[in-house]
Amino acid sequence: DSAREEFIPVLYFNMRSLRATLVDTNIGDRWEKEWSDDYDECTILSPGSLGPLILRFKEDGRCDLVDPSQKSNDKTPVVSPDHPLQPVVEAINYGIICLLSAIREGVKIASSSNGRNASKSPSRIQEVKQRGNDKLAEMLDSGLLTEEEYRAIKS
Repeated sequence: DSAREEFIPVLYFNMRSLRATLVDTNIGDRWEKEWSDDYDECTILSPGSLGPLILRFKEDGRCDLVDPSQKSNDKTPVVSPDHPLQPVVEAINYGIICLLSAIREGVKIASSSNGRNASKSPSRIQEVKQRGNDKLAEMLDSGLLTEEEYRAIKS
C-alpha cells in the first residue's frame, strides 16, 4: 500500500553529555577529572591519592574502573569489586543502562508500529512511556539526573 506513510525513527543522543553528567554527579567536585578526546575514558584523581584511576567506557555504554599503575602482561586490570569506588561505577552503569533501555524500547515500539495496528499501539506506547518515565523519575530521585536533564529527556 504505497499510500500509507511509513516512518523511520531517528534519534540523536549525546552519550558524551550523559557520561560527563553521571561522572560529575557521582564522583563529585573533590576529585580531579580529565576526559579523553573521545570521552571514552575519564581519569580521576582523589585528593591525597597515590595515583589516578580510570573510568573506561565500553561500546555498550557501561564503564569499568581500572588502575593504570597495575599493568601486567600489557593488560590494564579492572579494579577489584571491593574497591571503595565500585558503588560509584555501579551507579554510573545503572544510569546508562536505564536510559539506553528506555531509548531502545521507545525505538522498538516506534519501529514496530510504523503505521500498522494503529488501534493497538496507543496502549502499548502509553505503557512503555510510563515505564520510561518511572525510570527517569528514579534516576532524578537518586541524583543521577538534574531537574533540567530530566525535563529535556522526558520531552
